[in-house]
Amino acid sequence: MKRTLLKILFCICVSAMLFAMATVGYAEEEKLYEKYGYDENFEYESEYIGHALKSTTVLIQNEVDIDLEYDTFEIDDDAFFTAMDEELGSNYGESDVALLLRDYLDSDNYDFFGSFIIKTGETLVYDFYDGPYSSGSGAVVSEDGYIISNSHVVSISEEEVAENLSDLFLNYEYNCVYEDCQSMAQILENYCGIVFSDYDLEGLTNYLYYNHSTLRYDIAIEQYAYFPSSTGDTDFNEAVKRSFDVVYDSEMNVDVNMVEGFTKDLAIVKARNVKNLVALELSESYPQSNSKVNSAGFPGISELNFDQVSTASSLSATIEEGTVSRVVAISGQQYKAIQISNNIASGNSGGPSVDKTLKIEGLNTYGWNDGSGAAGVSYMIPAEYIVDMLDDEDVEVQIGDTTKTFLTGVQLLQLGYGDAAEECFEFVRKSQKQTPFVEELIETADELEGGYPEGTEPEEEPEEKPEEEPEKVTDDKENEEDTDDDEEKDDDEEEKDDEKKSDVSGFAAIGDFIVDNILLICCIGGGILLVTAGLVVLFVILAKKKKKKVLEDKIAAIKHAQPAVPAEDDNAKTIVMPAVSAEPVAPAEPVAPAEPVAPAVPVAPAVPEAPAVPEAPVVPEAPVVPEAPVASATPEVPAAPVAAETVEIVSTMRKSKPEEQEESEGSEFFHSADNMDL
Repeated sequence: MKRTLLKILFCICVSAMLFAMATVGYAEEEKLYEKYGYDENFEYESEYIGHALKSTTVLIQNEVDIDLEYDTFEIDDDAFFTAMDEELGSNYGESDVALLLRDYLDSDNYDFFGSFIIKTGETLVYDFYDGPYSSGSGAVVSEDGYIISNSHVVSISEEEVAENLSDLFLNYEYNCVYEDCQSMAQILENYCGIVFSDYDLEGLTNYLYYNHSTLRYDIAIEQYAYFPSSTGDTDFNEAVKRSFDVVYDSEMNVDVNMVEGFTKDLAIVKARNVKNLVALELSESYPQSNSKVNSAGFPGISELNFDQVSTASSLSATIEEGTVSRVVAISGQQYKAIQISNNIASGNSGGPSVDKTLKIEGLNTYGWNDGSGAAGVSYMIPAEYIVDMLDDEDVEVQIGDTTKTFLTGVQLLQLGYGDAAEECFEFVRKSQKQTPFVEELIETADELEGGYPEGTEPEEEPEEKPEEEPEKVTDDKENEEDTDDDEEKDDDEEEKDDEKKSDVSGFAAIGDFIVDNILLICCIGGGILLVTAGLVVLFVILAKKKKKKVLEDKIAAIKHAQPAVPAEDDNAKTIVMPAVSAEPVAPAEPVAPAEPVAPAVPVAPAVPEAPAVPEAPVVPEAPVVPEAPVASATPEVPAAPVAAETVEIVSTMRKSKPEEQEESEGSEFFHSADNMDL
């Protein structure tokens, strides 16, 4: 058992050591952004700012699933004939019914129809709509999935949806009532021949719709962040769709809470099941007036108009250049208002505006114009306010290897180093294969002719030169005859070389895979060893318990099979002789030890006619059997058989003692019996 546990402990220690070595080796590997010199203050051109914004701007979309429930109408037969009896008496025909109904229709008295038109109790469930309801934009600010946007983009409720879509709901309800009226009019026409005009149908529909109709709705809301595809395909079906949790929502209405251009219309959400995203840093200071800013968003999808939302819209962020018009300090406010020249249209809300170093200066919030075609006025939430809200919510922003390597690739792409940029983007794709537009960037980098920055070129392995064979001088005839044979040999050698190269390349690929994934391999190996160790420990524990159980069962069986043996008292030795007669026997008086006692005459033990066995004295609590002879009333019975029987009983009662002790005590008692005078 101890050896097994030591082996398990040894395996665990080895696994932990291998894992630590792999982790250290992975950590000590030079980062690509360090190798190629990532510059935090690098000034990007507009084209490359667009590349970064398209990979970090996401679409925030609110989707609804709406079911409507409507209770249908029909004519109740019993109520109808009761109404006819009350109006026409007992004797009437179908023509009389038609004239009566026509009188009520012409007088617009629809209450009479309400007396026999009832709800059937049958509910019509209609799948009214299932799809996008409103949309906006958001910016990734942390690699683990934190996204910032506007509160009015994220905030949504069932009451708000029902209120905004109430006209559509009422229109559906009215159509349902109208269809029921058409059905009832057809039944009456078949019965009595009355024909309902369009005016009659409209009047009856209005009466039932406003007085008796009820419509119920069931609205389910789901919110998603859409990340454009890695290939640059803008189709919604190719996008990466992730649900999110709202971490912070200011629940601020732009129109009500705006103070001279500043509003706290902010929301922070956390996308689920994402990691290693490309993120943008928030600026730590306010921008300067007239400085350049680039805004991104999805204006192709309206946030507020339900009928304009469509999944057919292209999932492509729009990038717009502009400048900071002014930065205004507001009296009594901690933060400043930032006005920009960029046009913020519906759908741009929540998108980022960045400076030339790709730092987020603020979030696009709202804008308006006078409709004259002139440039409107747009405002954004300052980054300082966003940073404070992230701190208040204890959100730790992560800007790590993925983001820095991606931005290094964009810098190298702008500088013309295609091979180095492609290497960076390949690293990003391995970290997060669904990074928006990353494959498109790899293709762009591959098209550049530039290689690597000076001093970062990869080492090239020297090519082995084939050995030159000395030329042999042969006759022309021999050369002509051997030409075909030489060509065949060369072809065979080339094929063998190709096979060797393919084998070598295969081993090289396997070696590269092992090197690139050494950490993963070590983790898997360590996990397997730990699981194996745990199973072995469990097996040993179960085996031990089983063995213990079997031993306990054996002991219990032995105890059950053997009779109980009375416990011996070391200080008292009691010899119980078997009783022969029911009459009590008085103990004999001991003979004085000074008088000589003659030895008893031995008699053959096999005398059958002995009437009784001599009654031996019972000596209670006597530690030692006395050596004095005891007188007996029957002199004919010899003492030897009694002593033998007594020794046999004593040995039976002393099974638990060692053999040496039993032998010594038995012989002692035997000699004492020999000296007894019977």
